[in-house]
Amino acid sequence: MHPPLYGVATGPADKPAILFLHGFLGAHDEWAGFIEPLSAEYRCLAVDLPGHGQTPPCDDVGFYSFEGAARAILDFLRSQRVQRTHLVGYSMGGRLALYLAVHHPEVCDRLIIESSSPGLLSPGEAAERRAHDAKWAARFEREPLDAVVDDWYLQPLFASLHDHPAAFARLRARRLRNRPKEVGLSMRGMSVGAQEPLWDRLGALDREVVLVVGERDRKYRLVADRMSDLSARIQTVMVSGAGHNAHVEQPDEFGRILRDAIQ
Repeated sequence: MHPPLYGVATGPADKPAILFLHGFLGAHDEWAGFIEPLSAEYRCLAVDLPGHGQTPPCDDVGFYSFEGAARAILDFLRSQRVQRTHLVGYSMGGRLALYLAVHHPEVCDRLIIESSSPGLLSPGEAAERRAHDAKWAARFEREPLDAVVDDWYLQPLFASLHDHPAAFARLRARRLRNRPKEVGLSMRGMSVGAQEPLWDRLGALDREVVLVVGERDRKYRLVADRMSDLSARIQTVMVSGAGHNAHVEQPDEFGRILRDAIQ
C-alpha cells in the first residue's frame, strides 16, 4: 500500500483545475507565487512527488517510479474530486505530466511543460544515463546533503541560475529540506534513463501542449523543437534570458506565459 501524496488545494472547487508538478529536489511550495494569482479563477493543486517534501516514505521502490507516481497522482485527484485537470510540470514533473497524458488522457486537459523530455530513444544512451544517475543517487544517500546539492547545481545545465543569487539562495534552502535516502530512490526510479520513451506517442495526443524553454537552455530548446515537429498541437514558447529553471529565473515572464497558455 502506497502512502498518499502530500498536497495542497486552493481556489473554488467548481472551477477548472490546474495540477502543478515540481522537478527533482523540488516540492509543492515552489509554485506558490504562480498559484496565488490563479486561485480566484482555478482550482489549483500542487503535490510533493514520491521522495520529496512532506510525502511519507514507502517501503515499495515501485512508488518511486513513473507508474507509481502516476498512480499516486490519480489517487490524489480522486481525493480532491477532480476528474480532469490542466497539468503544469517542470523537468521531472514535466516528464511525469507527459506520462500521464499518454497513459491516462482521461484526466488531462492542456499541458504546460517546462524544460522536459519525452525520454531517450537509444537503449545504450538510456543505460548510460541510468548509470550516471545511480552515481548521483549514491552521493545523495551517503554524503552531506548540502555538499551534494552544491555540486548538483554546479552542472552546466544550471549555470544561468547563479546569475540570480537571491533566487538561487531561496531555492537551495528549500532543496536542503529533502531526505537523502528518499532523494536517492527518486533519482533511480525517475531517471530519464528509466523513463519509457514517449516520442512515438506524442503525435497522437489530442490536447494542446505548450513547451516552455529558457533562451539559454540550448539542450532543451533542441528537444522542444523536435517535439514541436511531431504535431501542430505542440508549440514552443521561449523565456527570454532564462536557462533550465525558467520559472525561477524569470518568474514574471513565466507567469504571463502560464496564464496565456491556460486561458
